[in-house]
Amino acid sequence: MRLLKDLPISRKFGLVVTVLALVALAIAALGVQAMRTYDGYVAAIANASARALAGERMNGLVWRW
Repeated sequence: MRLLKDLPISRKFGLVVTVLALVALAIAALGVQAMRTYDGYVAAIANASARALAGERMNGLVWRW
């Protein structure tokens, strides 16, 4: 802790700003990753929905006569 005591206030302030910027960058990266994961889940659900609709249409064609 002696190192921090010897630093001028401007350096301490710069260090705090840098640490907060790195934390904000990490949170943003986690948010982007979460949105990509969510987008993948939405695409899988849309695909399953389209396949279910196609299956229902085919089923309707088979049982019409």
